[in-house]
Amino acid sequence: MKKLLLIIMILFVSVLTTACINKFAVDELNNKASDYMNKGDVEGAICRLKASLDLDDSLFQTHYNLGIAYINAGKYDEAIAELERTIALKEDYYPAYYSKAIALENKAYNMLPEGEESTIENIEAATNAINALQDAIDAFNDYIVKNVEAKETAEVNDKISDLNAAIKKYTGKYDLSSVKKDDEASQEPENNTQEGSDELNPDGTAKALNQAPEATENTTTEQTTDAQKG
Repeated sequence: MKKLLLIIMILFVSVLTTACINKFAVDELNNKASDYMNKGDVEGAICRLKASLDLDDSLFQTHYNLGIAYINAGKYDEAIAELERTIALKEDYYPAYYSKAIALENKAYNMLPEGEESTIENIEAATNAINALQDAIDAFNDYIVKNVEAKETAEVNDKISDLNAAIKKYTGKYDLSSVKKDDEASQEPENNTQEGSDELNPDGTAKALNQAPEATENTTTEQTTDAQKG
């Protein structure tokens, strides 16, 4: 099952400052990329943005622009990588979190299996898709935290609810909950402790199975002494 979601319009930000000696070339490449995007030539935009990063890869704006271009090209892994670089360079740049969530959501729906059967391949694909959906939820939540004054918070929360519903749906459809339980059970360590040896000595070693209590030994000794006296 493949499903492409409409991408809510996100500003293709301009590069305002750069310490690069080729500032003019960097600005020109980013402006050209914006023009190509507006004309629908996404690959042309990607080419210019990559060339801009070759000159100066320290600008979060360029990484963000490239992430947006990759989303529009349907290259979601590349988009996620560029948006994560954007966040690494400017952690409080909240549009990057939103865009990352969009990329993850689209990636997840593209990963869902075509068939209905719970085959190994379908279960693996569905599991990976659900993991991506959960990552999208995390990114949307990060967006809300970073953008405390966001007017669209209610809409984002609705989106999170939709993604949670999708996770529940596909978990049930491919019976992934039982698969998870089986995986957890297979990872549990085997209990090789001998029956009856659950009690330990002070040094941590197991007590002997037929070890006689001290009281019995003392009683036997006393009986022997009495016998000798008699």
